[in-house]
Amino acid sequence: MQVRRWHRRAAHSCCTDVLFTQIQVTIHPYVLLAGVVIISSILFGLAHHRRKTPLQTFYRQAWGRQWPRHHGTVTRADIGDLDEHDELYTERVDANMQDYTYSCLEKINIVANALSLPPEFNHPLVVREDYLAVLPLMKQHSSRRLFIITGQPGIGKTTFLIYLLLYRLERKLPTAIQLDTDQFFIFDDRGAVRYDATAYPDERLQKCWALCDSNDNMLQMSPRIRSSALRILLTTSPKPDRWKEMGKQLGGKVHIIKLPSVMEIAAILSKIQLDPGAALRLVGRWGPSLRSVIYALKDPQSLDELEANALNAAVVLSKEAISLSLSPSAQGMLPIGEGSSLMFLDRVGTKAHLSIPTRYLGQILDQRAHDLTNERAFELFSMLSSHSLTRSGAGWGHEIAVHRLMIKEGKTLALQHLAQQMNMPTTSNLLYGTIAALGRTHFKIPFYWMPSAANFPGIDSVLGDTQGNIFILQATIAQEHRDPKDGIRKIWAAMPDFRRRCTLHFVLVCEDESQADELLRLLIQDMQNFTVGNQKLAVNLWTCVFTT
Repeated sequence: MQVRRWHRRAAHSCCTDVLFTQIQVTIHPYVLLAGVVIISSILFGLAHHRRKTPLQTFYRQAWGRQWPRHHGTVTRADIGDLDEHDELYTERVDANMQDYTYSCLEKINIVANALSLPPEFNHPLVVREDYLAVLPLMKQHSSRRLFIITGQPGIGKTTFLIYLLLYRLERKLPTAIQLDTDQFFIFDDRGAVRYDATAYPDERLQKCWALCDSNDNMLQMSPRIRSSALRILLTTSPKPDRWKEMGKQLGGKVHIIKLPSVMEIAAILSKIQLDPGAALRLVGRWGPSLRSVIYALKDPQSLDELEANALNAAVVLSKEAISLSLSPSAQGMLPIGEGSSLMFLDRVGTKAHLSIPTRYLGQILDQRAHDLTNERAFELFSMLSSHSLTRSGAGWGHEIAVHRLMIKEGKTLALQHLAQQMNMPTTSNLLYGTIAALGRTHFKIPFYWMPSAANFPGIDSVLGDTQGNIFILQATIAQEHRDPKDGIRKIWAAMPDFRRRCTLHFVLVCEDESQADELLRLLIQDMQNFTVGNQKLAVNLWTCVFTT
């Protein structure tokens, strides 16, 4: 570096000299090159950092690419066994169950980090069979802008949205997703962007299917999504206050996700490092709620909470004021309310169905059933009974009419067996619930019992009178007669010891005489020499004609 100094007289002064100093700096070329490299590295690092955010990492791995996955298998031996006194009503569980092969999406932690999801989503995603049924249904109802996915709480509705997001990104389909109140994300061919819930992302949102989850973290959908998204898929609780108004405004189509099978629950447990061998034991007691099973395995103390919730639900269900009717309007409202610890919402075919899925939960409701009026007990039976799923509309209507008649005090029905006749009384002493209610009966007190689960083949009800008669009834219409032998054996085994002093009858309640005569002829042939118990007690066969 060189320094030069010189004097120069000012232009407008003859007496003033100005001292000028010139500094010349010479930089070595290597030093200059090093500076350029350092600055370039800093700029490149900043740009690289911007590209490496969790959201951008997820986008690059998902857009136009199949997400990593593998297949697994669960066998009957993997799911364990029921406790001795428990019974599961929602599916048949036996040694002949087929192996269950499933698809599992990996690296879901990348998705969870990108979408700011809580830690419980940082595990592989088992693709449930019912997830695959939603896409064809949405195509079938393509004219509907709003598609509402509902179902039993705690069965994986939010997980379904993650699956659907990956499905759409793989196919390069513009998609928005909102999982909490404060933000939503857009994925399209321009990249992935996070927006505040009130932001307006110009035309990008208008090309998107919006996937929204109405949960405790997202109490309100972004108004921009509601007004601008091409289509909206909303997962939500069955409680109508979550979606009723929007469903009316946008003409929403409601679809119910089926309850998970024991095999599906076992597969999910295996992927989150929990014991799949506990699946059947816990489902057989608390029902097919994935959330409840996981809580029970992670914290055994939560079993007390599950019990308390079920008891509270039984109290709620026993109140006359609670309305529990399914689909009271064309909007498909499904109000299961606080009773969801006992009542489970499922889809059978295309219809919604509520049921109490296990014997244990049914017994909890039985503890409160003593306080129910007949009308309330009958209301619960009509709504929760799985009998309706095994009958035609006409057959179910006939059964309901028979039950209503049988709980009216002071009536009699004429029974016929060829030339023999007998009268069967009615009683207002209605017993509701599981088979445990039969164990509390007494031959000196008349009773009428309706099973809430269709696990007594060919049996619709049991009547006991004060004369030592036990009448086992089947309400039937033409071509719906069911073989009652296994059901009669189960009923007999469940009754107290006084049964040995009783006379056992099986009664077909038919719509007309010609049907009754034909069914009695077939019944006599089919049940020839049929007996129950160690005493080989014979069963008297009767028909009864009842028309509404």
